[in-house]
Amino acid sequence: MTNQIKTLTLNFLQWFDTLSTASPISLADVSKFIAPDICFYLNGKLLAEGIDAYLQRLAMLFTHIKQLHIHFPVENLVAANNCSAVNYLETIIHKDGTVSLMVNGMFLHFDENGKISKIFDVFNGSDPVVAHRQ
Repeated sequence: MTNQIKTLTLNFLQWFDTLSTASPISLADVSKFIAPDICFYLNGKLLAEGIDAYLQRLAMLFTHIKQLHIHFPVENLVAANNCSAVNYLETIIHKDGTVSLMVNGMFLHFDENGKISKIFDVFNGSDPVVAHRQ
């Protein structure tokens, strides 16, 4: 089970790394990785409950940034039971052309179908969506 959870985590991160403003994010794409009852937390705050809210959150993110890039290989990927934790560097390219480098930590909980039911995302910066509004 541990290796399966690690593989599912890497598959999700590799998919997430392909997202950009160049192509719309569909519910079908998100559903490959995300459970219908997903809870998404960012730096301790619940920002999305349910897959539709998570999809809206992704769409909102890409109205403020152009692209993100996860630096592979990721660091410190560990898994136990139906959970994983990973940290990695992430470059965010903002719509205005500025670039941010962030250290990101993500904790994932998987349901019995191998879909992510909880995401706890923590990084050393402000939320790009909120920061862009300020």
